[in-house]
Amino acid sequence: MSLMLYMTIFLGASLILVALSRRLGLTSVLGYLVTGLILGQSGFNLIEFSLIQNFIDYASILLVFLIGLELRPQRIWLMRSHLIKLGGIQIVITAGLIVTLGITVLQLPLLNSFIVGFALALSAMILALQLQTQYEQLNTTTGQYTLAVTLAQALVAIFLIALLPLFTRTESSQHGIAYFAATLATISGVFLFGRYLIQPFLNYLAKQNSIELMAATALFTVLAIFLTVDALGLHVLIGALLAGMLLADTPFRHAFETMIKPFRSLMSGFFFLSLGLYASFAVITQSPVFIVSLVAALLIIKSIVLAVLGHYSRLNWSNASLLGLGLFQSGELTFLVLYAALKEQLIEQVLMNQLTAVIILSMLLSPFIYLLAQHIIKQRPEQTRQDNVNTEASPALIIAGFGRFGQIIARVAHQQRLPFTIIDNNQPGAEFIEAYGGRFIEADITDSQTLQQAGIEQAKILVIAIDDVEDCMNAVRYIRLNYPELKLLVRARDRYHVHLLRDMGIEHFWRETQLSALDMAEYMLHAHGLSLEEAHEQVDAFRQHDLILLKQQQRLNRDDHKIYETHGNALAELKHLFAYNEQVQARYEESDLNPNVENYRSDVTQGGQN
Repeated sequence: MSLMLYMTIFLGASLILVALSRRLGLTSVLGYLVTGLILGQSGFNLIEFSLIQNFIDYASILLVFLIGLELRPQRIWLMRSHLIKLGGIQIVITAGLIVTLGITVLQLPLLNSFIVGFALALSAMILALQLQTQYEQLNTTTGQYTLAVTLAQALVAIFLIALLPLFTRTESSQHGIAYFAATLATISGVFLFGRYLIQPFLNYLAKQNSIELMAATALFTVLAIFLTVDALGLHVLIGALLAGMLLADTPFRHAFETMIKPFRSLMSGFFFLSLGLYASFAVITQSPVFIVSLVAALLIIKSIVLAVLGHYSRLNWSNASLLGLGLFQSGELTFLVLYAALKEQLIEQVLMNQLTAVIILSMLLSPFIYLLAQHIIKQRPEQTRQDNVNTEASPALIIAGFGRFGQIIARVAHQQRLPFTIIDNNQPGAEFIEAYGGRFIEADITDSQTLQQAGIEQAKILVIAIDDVEDCMNAVRYIRLNYPELKLLVRARDRYHVHLLRDMGIEHFWRETQLSALDMAEYMLHAHGLSLEEAHEQVDAFRQHDLILLKQQQRLNRDDHKIYETHGNALAELKHLFAYNEQVQARYEESDLNPNVENYRSDVTQGGQN
């Protein structure tokens, strides 16, 4: 049977079973997993085992690359507290208990117990996050803790895979030290390469508006990293992780994520399909007590450890229990570590088959146990440490963008005890605002589902403080079309941005840096000898003059393309404004008029009529 025929059968079966899985309220991960189980060794056995191994190799690379895109260095740094206190401590405690169990009860060798213990301490990252999304909990504190734990586990999984060659019996200790040094040198070199070569080159391409060359640069970067890793004899998954992290660390990561967004679910689903093909449930009949006992041990140990750590990290017992029950299973991270150990001949194939069955069973049970927990545990709204803050499920104020501009709005809202929701996709670690009466959603404002999740149906005011003009206009266009009654307060980057907003009917906008610059100019005039009243009058007159001039330019340039051509060059526009101000001022000096607001308005109006 040809490879193309295999892929056609797998894809066709996945379309049916994944759709059915979602219809039943389950996750897409289970749909792909069940597809593999039916078509693989546990079912019809349509494919040779050697080809399944090839599928797993390629699927693992794609999966780790996607994980690398989530592991932005800045995000890791800002979440370091949760990564260490929750993820790191959980892995150490859980692995220690499982290692002890393996040595004392299962009579496994020390090295095997060590590998199995740390592998089983890891969870199903994608499945856990899909469960949080399904129950609309990803943007709660419980969901953010789940994200922190899985990110920490992903880092530990790749670190374990990198360390495995050091334990092989066929290599010398000298070779092991060289391998470790080569790994550290590669990681350092990749990030230096990205910071000082790739990022400047991408900045240049962005200025040239060369989108296709940016995509080609991303592909070249990924291939170059893989070639380097292969030449140094390092594990290919290290290269996949570094490639994802390098692209995630660039200012253009959103463009890269947009390119692969339609394929993300399919890329991760390919791995779970391969995992299902690899698994054989025949081992369950051979050693049912061992496998069922290990699944039960995972449920008890990991749930209790995570629940205690979650409660210690300020979760109530209900949410802490959900945290533990949502992450008790093993998953793709576990399988990656075990499969790498198998290829290094550190564990036997029989043990690998048994542990794979444990992984599959725990993943299949996880959604049902979590659903049962939702009904049993009466989840109360998470209480913040400030009881005087009025929290609501759907605040009347939504702030899109949490940069310098949005942060000031949020601080004022908090000072006035106004509940608010913040949407931003570039502020990792900002979930701390939930402790101050706010709600943080790490997502893209241009996504309609994000707005609905933020409670836009009940919102009264939406503040758009997005830095990117195109994203801002996309959001404004969608909101004006679908929520015309919602009051919009928009931050404008420049005069051209104001023109676009006014064309769309936006009445309330604030130009970036204008007020602070005018405030400084007023102080400058006062320091130059004018009284405070005179300085305020002159600056207010200039502000009114500039606003009227802005409206005049809007009338003269109705076509968007013509506006873009007129204001595309900021220096040329600035030169025009200086020249126009000089002409206006000359008229006042000739006629001995004071440059007050009324005179500005009259002059600009006449200029617009001429």
